[in-house]
Amino acid sequence: MPGLRQDFAKGMINDMYGYYFDGESYDTEPTVFDKIFQEKKIDGAYWQTTSVVDMEEYTETPETEGYTFDSPIEGYTVIGKARTFTAGKSFTYDAVEDHQKIKDILRQSAEGWGRGKKRTMEKFFAKFFNYGGYTAGHEVFNGSITNVVTDSSGNYVYDSKPFFNLSGNKRSSKGGGTYYNGLSLTFNADNLKTLYLLGTVTNSYNEDDSEVDIDYDYILYPGNLQFDVREVLESTLVPGKTDNTKNVLQDLLEPIKWQYLTNANAFFIGKKKKGLLWLNRRGVHMDFFDDKKARRWRAVSSLRFGGMVTNWRFHAGSNFSTS
Repeated sequence: MPGLRQDFAKGMINDMYGYYFDGESYDTEPTVFDKIFQEKKIDGAYWQTTSVVDMEEYTETPETEGYTFDSPIEGYTVIGKARTFTAGKSFTYDAVEDHQKIKDILRQSAEGWGRGKKRTMEKFFAKFFNYGGYTAGHEVFNGSITNVVTDSSGNYVYDSKPFFNLSGNKRSSKGGGTYYNGLSLTFNADNLKTLYLLGTVTNSYNEDDSEVDIDYDYILYPGNLQFDVREVLESTLVPGKTDNTKNVLQDLLEPIKWQYLTNANAFFIGKKKKGLLWLNRRGVHMDFFDDKKARRWRAVSSLRFGGMVTNWRFHAGSNFSTS
């Protein structure tokens, strides 16, 4: 192997990328996070935006009167950071030297990374729902980076409240109104109606309390609720009634089952790719190098991404965990 180490490492890196993408393509299980979170490519350690609260309507004005001037105000500053995720494999000199099928071992490792990337991202983005109702907040919402940027809302979303808050912990708008987007109701048709109306009617106001259109198009639920949800959303008539009452909830929302939701009885409704961002900083990077001191070859892989809530109004939840 002397004199060939550099070429050997380059060859292994090339092989790893090929095996990795094979593994990723073989995994046909569809992902959920990219249906819900809007992708935003970023080129720095974090992404920050500040909303502007402004009147968005025209006023009918008589011929003899002039203009009515509105004064836009600053909304909330939202910060999201790119997080780094890594994985590594280690092979001893002897194993590489003696094992004539080192590429087969490398193939299995790299293909595993290809499948593992999806699971890693799914589990990360599911945290926004699994921990979204925690009254103490959760680190997944914190965009702070030591010595770089401080997220003033800490472990909460931008207005210093949980992503999903109950009526006893209302959030305030810039206009002075108070709101909540969480309920403690189990799943059934009537409770789904209550949650839907809370989100699309009661909460259909902007930060200055002016009316806006809020519409939901999907329901997110764990496997434990899959038959209940399908019965409510796919039945032509109201289940359990004998008077042929039309089911007004039929096809109202797209059902999306997510195996990574940890609360078996929680359910959420929302607007796809609204109010939630997937920060795509960098895809997979791989390397294969010689650790002479340890007498090992090491294979490493990393990727960088993050997520953030930019507007809580586009989602509502019920029966979620609060701690």
